Amino acid sequence: MKNIELIVPKLSEYSYEQKLENNAKTMHYNAGYDVSYYGYNYDTGCIDFPEERWKITYEKRKKENKYFAYIKDCSLDKYVGYVNYQYNKNDDIYECGILIEHKYRGKGYSKDALRLLVKEAYKNGIDYLYDTFEKDRENALKTFIDVGFEIYKESTWKKFNKNVEGIIVRIKTDTCLPNITNLKSIEDVLIFMKRNIRYGWLDINNKLHIGNMKNFRRLYRTLALEEMLEYNIGTCIDQVKLMNYLLNKIKIKNKMFATRIYEPNDIDELDEEEHMHCFVLCYINNKVYHIEHPNWSKIGIYEYKTEEEALKQINDYYVELSGGVFRPITEFYDVKPNLSFKDFNNYINDLTIL
Repeated sequence: MKNIELIVPKLSEYSYEQKLENNAKTMHYNAGYDVSYYGYNYDTGCIDFPEERWKITYEKRKKENKYFAYIKDCSLDKYVGYVNYQYNKNDDIYECGILIEHKYRGKGYSKDALRLLVKEAYKNGIDYLYDTFEKDRENALKTFIDVGFEIYKESTWKKFNKNVEGIIVRIKTDTCLPNITNLKSIEDVLIFMKRNIRYGWLDINNKLHIGNMKNFRRLYRTLALEEMLEYNIGTCIDQVKLMNYLLNKIKIKNKMFATRIYEPNDIDELDEEEHMHCFVLCYINNKVYHIEHPNWSKIGIYEYKTEEEALKQINDYYVELSGGVFRPITEFYDVKPNLSFKDFNNYINDLTIL
């Protein structure tokens, strides 16, 4: 998953919604409908959303329990679109929607944002979400199907005064829960990680951090498996623990390793960046495979002839990133929940021979 999170905006942040809905490139899909809601432009699909309407909309969403959230790319520290759902009392269903700003389309935001939206609906006791769009929007259909929506029924309506064929899709929201029952291979494990886990952490105050390492050394704590699956997050330490668990479930031999710039047990450089990366190796048919997920620039499965070759090539990569600084590699065997970064570093030290 991308390093995104859903942010319910404050009233003062409604300017981003105003910007999105006033951009013809972003809203062109919305043009040509015979609708009469406030601010709609038939020719462009844009929606006029002046500041004097913000509070009205804000209060209405709270009163009617409409869910509306911006999609935040935590790596960019920018909003890239929004998602929503609301109850349609005429059809007795919850309808959902997603809008990605035109310049961010095609970058993989839609699937991950929809998965997070479905999870929000599940948490709020909603059984199904529905959406409707033209049948010829093939990219949209593929996105929804990939997330787990199914075609519920077909329909027709008017667009620019012509009949168009459309489809209604729906998803049972409990499908958003991570499912480990069908995993059979290392490829399945990587797909599971890509669909369900973002790089992030819960701190000692249970505050969620996505793609943000500020105060990591001071506030980090390792997660229980249940927390990783509930919040869909994990650092390299946590993610390797989860992959180890999944691989053990399907009886694939594997080992966990840490490569880092060595720091003694009494480290007090709490404002420094962390200089550790954890990874997992698998052993199948006399070959060694490295499954990489937490390092977003190296996501994939890499094959090696021997463990020694794998460890050397992986470590050489991080030594180069470290400017040539020596990095010991240490095999470790467990990650207990609620360890601080210092606690985990000391655990690795106890296993390391220098």
